Amino acid sequence: MAKKFQIIGLSLLLVAFGWECFSQALSDNKIESLLAELHHKIDMLWESEYAEFTQSPQNTTTSIALVDMNLTNKQWKPYEQIRADFKLSDEQEKFGQMARIILYISGSICVILAERFKKGCLWKNNG
Repeated sequence: MAKKFQIIGLSLLLVAFGWECFSQALSDNKIESLLAELHHKIDMLWESEYAEFTQSPQNTTTSIALVDMNLTNKQWKPYEQIRADFKLSDEQEKFGQMARIILYISGSICVILAERFKKGCLWKNNG
């Protein structure tokens, strides 16, 4: 009876791990969407501020402003470009996550199968 509970417990852990991976992916997507929305709002504010500056009579790089608006505008990256800069690290992160998932699932299946093989038969209940 203890072996049955062990197999059931390992199976439940495997299902819980899969559920957690799916849940984490949903959470990551939600956070990414919120960041994209925030960046787009900041971009719109910047574009408005820069447009106002370019139409202003104080539009000089020697203005008393604390920020060189022309230089800042050249360095301003839209969110899509920021995300593109992280493409390689995103791919490495996805590979690492998939490797961990495969290792966990494979290890769990090996432990479950080992318990069943100990009884001498994989599919029948020798119980």
